[in-house]
Amino acid sequence: MSKDYEVINVPVADIGFSEVALRTHKMDADDIVHLWSDIKQRGILNLPSVVKAEEEGKYNVADGARRLTALKYGEELGELTDIFPDGKINVQLITVEDNIDLLCNQLSGNVNVKQTGNREYINSLFLIVTSKKYSMSELAEKAGMSETYIEKLFSTLKIPENVYNALQEKDVGVGNIISIAKLKGKVSDEELMDTYVELAATETTGEFAETVQNKLDEIKEGKKREEPKFELVPKLLTRDELEVLLIQAQTDFEANGSPENEVRYQVFKEIWQIDDVTAAERQKDWEAKQEEKKRKAAERKAKRESAKLEDTIKDLEDQGFSVKPKEEK
Repeated sequence: MSKDYEVINVPVADIGFSEVALRTHKMDADDIVHLWSDIKQRGILNLPSVVKAEEEGKYNVADGARRLTALKYGEELGELTDIFPDGKINVQLITVEDNIDLLCNQLSGNVNVKQTGNREYINSLFLIVTSKKYSMSELAEKAGMSETYIEKLFSTLKIPENVYNALQEKDVGVGNIISIAKLKGKVSDEELMDTYVELAATETTGEFAETVQNKLDEIKEGKKREEPKFELVPKLLTRDELEVLLIQAQTDFEANGSPENEVRYQVFKEIWQIDDVTAAERQKDWEAKQEEKKRKAAERKAKRESAKLEDTIKDLEDQGFSVKPKEEK
């Protein structure tokens, strides 16, 4: 490395693999054996670089993960102390800022760079952008991804850690992880874990995207809002029917002159005095109001369907599709 860094001597057991790393340290068994054999013969030619971990006295490797893998292999064999008597090695201690520079260099070199939905990988990209080392457009060019896709990857960082761990344990693909991120804040974390993690693990990318979109539509519409129910109004009584009710009310009032019976008698008497023409006009006015309610309900439904279609088109365009009207034959 170009700078002069502090060299410290730490136990191999106290060094872990970085949670923020662009290069993969995965090696097959033959590679590990070969590298450990080389270290036993020649020692460590290039010191690994580490950053301080959150736990006091612990470190994470920033550069040299393959060497650390081989050292831990030697430790498991019980051979580490043959080369390093106290189980300690010299490493370069770098700052978080220097680590970000290192991540940028790794990305620029693009050698063994992971391109997955792994959270540590996404964290490293997010660190680069938030540190302003690269703009989104520069990061997209160097990582070989679109800005839109990187933004979708960043959205997965808001998924609770326990949910994300469950998704990775079930080997859920990045497409379904991106979809489940859309539900964060829309449903409870418990529902994410209990319901959607399992669905993400069993459904294809297309199926799960539809499952999530249906849930979002349900939430948007107020949990599948029902169409408004029209008011049910009793039919207008005929003059003869009103007369029967009027006579009954008068009889009740004469038998028991309570305030309630008096009011009932007066009301029916006033209704009975309405002529047939006025009653017909009221019926016509009531029917007109019902038609107006139906018309407004149809307009509201059409607006909801139009908004839903616009949202669908926007989602498809965000995914890179071009949506055009179907040509008439």
